[in-house]
Amino acid sequence: MAVPDLLNPNILSHIKRLSVSEKISLIEDIWDSIVLSEEALSVTEKQKKELDTRQIEYNKNPDDGNSWPEVKKKIESGL
Repeated sequence: MAVPDLLNPNILSHIKRLSVSEKISLIEDIWDSIVLSEEALSVTEKQKKELDTRQIEYNKNPDDGNSWPEVKKKIESGL
């Protein structure tokens, strides 16, 4: 895995020594900090239009599509 130039090698060295559960906790903390950032939550106009289109289509036919268990089964059967 390539290390971004902005990541201090000392930090990376410490991360590598963490247990799996500690690494997961760190990832959760990083993710939480991303989610709280307004920059990370911005949606482009194109994305907004696509979401609006999908919402309209869903409202027309809410029973179309597949349930999560059906989708999951299809994904797992393809592995």
